[in-house]
This record gives sequence, structure tokens and C-alpha cells, in this order.
Amino acid sequence: HAAERDYLAGVAFRRGVSVVFQTRDPVVAPARRIVAGAGRPLSALQFQAAPPRAGDVIVALGTAAFAAASEGEPEDLVVRRLAAEAERLAPRLLREVREVRVVRFPQALPRFEVGHYRAVARLRKVETSLREAGRRLAWAGDHLIGPRLEDAIASGLRAADALASS
Repeated sequence: HAAERDYLAGVAFRRGVSVVFQTRDPVVAPARRIVAGAGRPLSALQFQAAPPRAGDVIVALGTAAFAAASEGEPEDLVVRRLAAEAERLAPRLLREVREVRVVRFPQALPRFEVGHYRAVARLRKVETSLREAGRRLAWAGDHLIGPRLEDAIASGLRAADALASS
């Protein structure tokens, strides 16, 4: 449908970059997630427990601005910058790192440019009218609500409810 193609053609995304640290031994994390302050290259640290005797996983999530600025930089520089920020937030957590991996996402988070929500509203109207005409399709995704995991889940639940009620 033309309205759907037009909407999807206008969806834009920001880049993302993360550094994943696998520790030698389990660490005592101060929390499951630590959010960094504004204006820093690191947006958050996430701690994920691994199986016993396997160490833990610490994920340093770079901000969208850091991801864009570090796009062409070598991985070791990205690791050094985000590791320094991680150490600032949670000192000594990275002292026994076994493995490090940089993960780059070319389309990590949706961008909500001016007019985006009006475009979503137009898409929803078309989607509803087509469903009323018998089409069994509902759109879902973080680009419809917001850039967080919770937004993607809410969008999926909304799509499931729409299909269940049609």
C-alpha cells in the first residue's frame, strides 16, 4: 500500500556502538544497570550474570553522538574511551577482563524527526481501515512509539491486540 511505503521510506535510524567485556570471574555489580550522566560518551553500563565460573558480561553502551563520532575510529580507541567511562562509573569492575568485543549497529535507534508522529498517525488510520476491510496485518516496532526496548514491546502488544480484536 502506498501509505505504508511512504511511511517506511521516511523512517530513519541513529547509529549505535557497544563494548562487551567478558570478565574472568564474577563481579559484584553495584546494580544491573548504571545510567551515565548527560554529555558523556557512555549512556549506560549493563551487567549480565554468566554461568558459574564463567565470569560476567559487562556491556558499555555508547551514546548515539559517540557512535556517530567514532564511526571510523579503530576498535581499540573505542574500547579505551568506553572502558575509561565504565571505570569512572564503576571503579575496578574491568580489572579482570578476559575478552572484549566492539559491536556496531548501523541502525540502532529510531530517530523521531519533526512530523514523525503525524506520519505514524496517518499510517495507523490506513492500517485500521485496511484491517476493517479484512486485511490481517498490524505494524509493530520501536519506530512507531519510542527508541527503547520497552517501546518495541508495547508496540508488539498493541499489534497483537489489534489483530486479536479484528
